[in-house]
Amino acid sequence: MKATNMPHRSPTSSLSLAPPSRACGIDDVRAALLQSEMRYRILLDDFPVAVYCCDANGKLTLFNDAAVQLWGRSPKIGMDSWCGAHRMFTIDGHPLPLDRCPMALTLLEQQDIDVAEAIVERPDGSRRNVLAHPRLLAGPNGEALGAINIVIDITERKRLEEQLKDADRRKDEFLAMLAHELRNPLAPVRSAVEVLKAGRSSDVQISQAVRVIDRQATYLTSIVDDLLDVARIRHQRVTLNKTSVELAEVLAGAIDVVAPEVAMRGLRLTVEQPTHPVLLHCDRTRLDQMIGNLLNNAAKYNRAKGAIFLCVTVEGKDLVVTVRDTGIGIKKAILDQVFDLFTQGQNGSTQQNGGLGIGLSVVKAMAEMHGGSISADSDGEGCGSEFCLRLPIVTTDAQLRLVVPVVDVDRPQTIMIVDDNPDAADAMKMLLEIYGHQITLAGDADEALLAARSAMPDVFLIDIGLPGMDGNALASELRALPSGRRPRMIAVTGFGQPEDRQRSLAAGFDDHLIKPVCLTPLLKSLVPSTGPNASG
Repeated sequence: MKATNMPHRSPTSSLSLAPPSRACGIDDVRAALLQSEMRYRILLDDFPVAVYCCDANGKLTLFNDAAVQLWGRSPKIGMDSWCGAHRMFTIDGHPLPLDRCPMALTLLEQQDIDVAEAIVERPDGSRRNVLAHPRLLAGPNGEALGAINIVIDITERKRLEEQLKDADRRKDEFLAMLAHELRNPLAPVRSAVEVLKAGRSSDVQISQAVRVIDRQATYLTSIVDDLLDVARIRHQRVTLNKTSVELAEVLAGAIDVVAPEVAMRGLRLTVEQPTHPVLLHCDRTRLDQMIGNLLNNAAKYNRAKGAIFLCVTVEGKDLVVTVRDTGIGIKKAILDQVFDLFTQGQNGSTQQNGGLGIGLSVVKAMAEMHGGSISADSDGEGCGSEFCLRLPIVTTDAQLRLVVPVVDVDRPQTIMIVDDNPDAADAMKMLLEIYGHQITLAGDADEALLAARSAMPDVFLIDIGLPGMDGNALASELRALPSGRRPRMIAVTGFGQPEDRQRSLAAGFDDHLIKPVCLTPLLKSLVPSTGPNASG
């Protein structure tokens, strides 16, 4: 079919072709038609979506370059019918005969179709999702001359939609699992608290209750730390604080963390490590986290009475940490996905084994920040798993040798705790009084300033998120007070981003501790010679 003029809408919403004027000569009409067809052809070829026409019998009469690219073939004018596609399918994947395609239905039923979605298969087997917009073409007397179809390729849009659906599904699964993981440790904590409240517990029962609370609090802290690390990694806000550390100390700390889980599951942990001292230059906290996450992963997905093998070797400048378990294993098909964020469970068994699906992704990110790598291997389900962490952090530089400051953490001091949470302040007060310190409490900045003007303490422990004047502003005000000595100021807060630490130190704090604060770093931070700790 040759287009005689640009189509326009008729009152019946179909497209009609205007007839030439009777005043025109035949040569003028032919010239006008030729010029119109050329403009129409140029317009169609420049159009970014597929456009084609069929006559009243369904034979193809016109198509543009975009249609050829969509179909993957160039159909024959006057021979191919209804559509230039090799094959078509419904959106459910069922075969769609060409004589039932949107263009065919429009012509056969003489009725426009608003929008129809289908799948086009090319001769090479590749498929494209499309939206078809067929419209009837009417002659000057309303007779059907054929139809035009504008076909939009929505394959990329469908792919993005599926990605969004998958991300939404994984988010919902993650939130459900997060609620599960937070409730799990809270249940034994609540039971242990009830044991202590009963007042009839034996010393053994009290000791057991305390161990339960300590263990579950440590686990809750690790969950929060992993969640914060995920946010920092995604926004590229993680910075490494590299220092010189001894390998043996790192391994001892990581093993201590996983020991309760190993004991509870009845697992056997075998450790092989160098017999000679090995000095590392790395972020101690992050190395602890990497090894700890691998060991926790091995414990979590192990079978009852199973085994974990931790092998640490030195290859030149590389520290090689291999963690192997006798657990549920990993399907070969998902080996490459175990380090993806929110991939929960090694074989979809998160409901049984727990976990948020973020531990291994954190290990991968931290390893790469150290210039290293992490790999996973498994012979399949039921065959256990092996993770190999390789980090170029071994050093023999004498200048990097670890220096452990000797501090007097037992010297009693006067300490003011500034916190608007009475439970948090009272608990910290009880803890520090056990170690002989004299404690005063202040619920806000005004109360703290008033007390400091009367008697300046040796140390301030200040929550940043105070009502009214916040902790940073309070620290600046306290520094401006006239005093014969400079008190030590420690921020104790839940704000743990690098910029939070920078703001607190700029405000006059000497240290920045992240809640919940462990006892050892807290006691060390009280002593001026320890310097900034910035730990939790």
